[in-house]
Amino acid sequence: RLCSDATDKNDINTPDSNGGDSDSVPTLNVNDNEETYFNISPKKRVTIKEWEGNVLFDIREYYTKAEKELPGKKGISLT
Repeated sequence: RLCSDATDKNDINTPDSNGGDSDSVPTLNVNDNEETYFNISPKKRVTIKEWEGNVLFDIREYYTKAEKELPGKKGISLT
């Protein structure tokens, strides 16, 4: 199940079963294309998207232009 299919945010952002706290769980967001993503650093993010029937994990650097976050060339998409 894709993260964007979750009906309750608690299905996604829950502490791990080893007693970890909620600070260790990344916050999931949704971009303008309705794709789920989370930041792994201030300028890098992992986006979960669907393309031609395949689920992709896109790990990419982003840059800011005109106050908008845009994907850069540095990155990789994994199936």
